[in-house]
Amino acid sequence: MKINASITDFPIYTSVETFFREFKSAGADGVEIVGGYKNRWSFEKLFFLSKEYDLPIVSFHQPIWSGVGAYFDEPFIKNIAKKGVKYLTFHPLIFRSFEDKEMKKYFQKMSDAQQKYGVHMLLENMPNEFGYTKLFTSGKNANIMHLEKIYALGQEYGFLFTFDISHAELQDPAKSTIFTQMYSSIAVFHLSSFAAHNHHLPLHEGEFQLEDFVTYLYKKKFNGHLTLEVNESMLKRIVLPYDFSSIKKSIDYFRKITDKFS
Repeated sequence: MKINASITDFPIYTSVETFFREFKSAGADGVEIVGGYKNRWSFEKLFFLSKEYDLPIVSFHQPIWSGVGAYFDEPFIKNIAKKGVKYLTFHPLIFRSFEDKEMKKYFQKMSDAQQKYGVHMLLENMPNEFGYTKLFTSGKNANIMHLEKIYALGQEYGFLFTFDISHAELQDPAKSTIFTQMYSSIAVFHLSSFAAHNHHLPLHEGEFQLEDFVTYLYKKKFNGHLTLEVNESMLKRIVLPYDFSSIKKSIDYFRKITDKFS
């Protein structure tokens, strides 16, 4: 089983090549690219670095300006399709409910772009926190109901899914009915652990039962992508240096489990 890592725009002062070099050293098999200031207009460089470090770009993630509804950025989707990458993760809009008119227009645009460019648009489940609280109901089953709505939207608009483990806060996802319903339509897993609403922890920390999850994927012969998203708190992303050691420790922990299946 292969494991990838996510290259983001932050910290701004850390070059894209540094991410490729450090992720290769940590043992990653490939990368996901989050669109942003450092890479949005440098696709050729991205794919040069991908070849230079032998780290395939397996998926992209929409730029932040697309996720906040400032600019849809259809050329970004077009460029991805030209490069032959088939998966693009996107978020619901911030500060809006699923029933908001602008949200529905946004989903339709994503669906239309999917048909136009032949790229799979992967709808991601979100955390119940700042910017996304309108996507959740109140009560202890809020996360489950959110996943049920994400699944229904996928059926309505023809989306596949990026399932974020940390956002879902499911210790053992395979024990959840909605997860097993979504499973066949999940193309990418964003992997990280969590604890008490603290998201995107390294895999060897927190409450996520990685071994049970990986065993489930192995038995199901999962053929999508597993992508690490750790070190993602706003403070760590913007202010502090990127903690590449958390990537290596997470990959090592993952390999320790998958080596049992060899």
